[in-house]
Formats: sequence, structure tokens, C-alpha cells
Amino acid sequence: MVQTWGLRLRRHWWTRSAVAAIFTVVAYIAQVELGQSLPTWAHIALLTAGSLSALLGFLFPLRFAQRQSVLRQRAEDVAEQAVRTYKLQVHDVFIPLSGLVSSIISDNNSQSCVASQERLKQSVVDLAAGNILAAENTLTPRTRACFFEYSNGPPKSLTSKTWKGRNRGPRGPYVEGTARGNAMLALLEGNQTKFVLDAEKEKIEEWSPTTAEYRTFIAVPVVAGLDKFGVLTLDAPEPGDLREDDELQMRLFAQLLATGLAAP
Repeated sequence: MVQTWGLRLRRHWWTRSAVAAIFTVVAYIAQVELGQSLPTWAHIALLTAGSLSALLGFLFPLRFAQRQSVLRQRAEDVAEQAVRTYKLQVHDVFIPLSGLVSSIISDNNSQSCVASQERLKQSVVDLAAGNILAAENTLTPRTRACFFEYSNGPPKSLTSKTWKGRNRGPRGPYVEGTARGNAMLALLEGNQTKFVLDAEKEKIEEWSPTTAEYRTFIAVPVVAGLDKFGVLTLDAPEPGDLREDDELQMRLFAQLLATGLAAP
């Protein structure tokens, strides 16, 4: 909208300024060429037209600059409000999780610590599934978050016991020795985040277009030092449902989860 207004103003500014300039030039030439033969009233009319044209040539760019300043200020206000809203949303999401992690670290009771860790897993998945950037202003959840817990085997595997989002849960476990399992376990072993914009176009080996309910996903290892706890994932049905901001938030979720799970 702001850009459209700007284009209109630029067109009007050039048109009106050009017209004013032409009138000024015509009035000047007419005075020089015809000045001797023109009656007094014609002199006055030409002087008046030239003066008005010169004045308009000055006022049109000035008015354009003023309106551009107003539009620029509006755009800055909108951007500032967006940043302020984003900060508040991030604060609302991560502060409660940080408090839960702190309580786990300071808990000397092993049983209550384990219970708090289970609550942390569910809280992280719940917040990731309702991710403020991926699912904003939607009545039906488009995202699904899962925490695949790591088992050292043999065979090694990743099994989702905690998930939140769309109606159907994730498919069976990722098991060592299968294409899906090897690919996901490689992410965990290498502590590498994977963000796939469109699994169909990128030909992801572990993704099957015949059974998958999603085409874009983020997979983030949950690792603390040498301890491997699993992989946190977020998926959505259509390309574009997830963005780089979602990847950053998923990394933060994974770091908080790993910190809480690493507590003795």
C-alpha cells in the first residue's frame, strides 16, 4: 500500500512540475518575443502566469517531499510495531520454558526431576506446534511438532512419544539400517539442523510423497555435549508454511530441551 502511494505521488509530482515548468518557459519566451507588441494587460497576464508557474514548480516538489516523509514515517511505525510484537511473543514463549529448565537443574529429587523433564518435553512440543510465526492467525493447526527420543539400541532408533499439532501423529520410528533411519540418525550424530523448504522438489530420501502429510519440515538435534537425547521436528503441509525464523526458534527450543534433559 505504501509503495503504491509512493508511485502515485512520484507520477503526480513529475507531471505537475513539468506542466508548471512549461508554463514558466512559455511565459518567458512570450515576453521576450512579443513584449514590444503586447498591450499592458497582456504583459500583466504573462507576468502573473509566469510567477504562478514558478511558484507551483516550487510547491509541487515540496508537497511531494512532505507526503513522502509522512509515508516513510508510517512505514517505520509499522516496522517498529512488528518488532515490538515479535519481542513480546518471544518473551511469552521462552521465559516459562527457561523457568522450568531452571527448576529441573536445581531439583535434587530424582523422581520429581524426571517428572519435570517429561513436562518439559511436552511443553516444548506444544509451543513449537503453536509456533507464533508458522501458525499465526490460523484456526486449524497447520504445523505438527514431534520429539523423537534417541535409543542407543542395537539397533539405534528415534521414536516419537511426544507430539502436538495436526490430527494424525508421526509415522513409526526411525530405525538404523533403513534409509529414513540412517538419514535422521546422521543428523543427530553430526549435530546438524535440517530445514527443507519443499521435500518433493528436493527429493529427500527419508521423505515419502505417498505417505507423508507434509512437504516442508525442520529437524533439530537435541544434544548437550556428548549426550544425545533425540531430534525435535516441526513440519507443515505446504512449502512456505515454515520460514527461517521458525528454524531459529526450533534451535532455541532444542537448546532449552537439551539443557533440561542433561540435568542429573
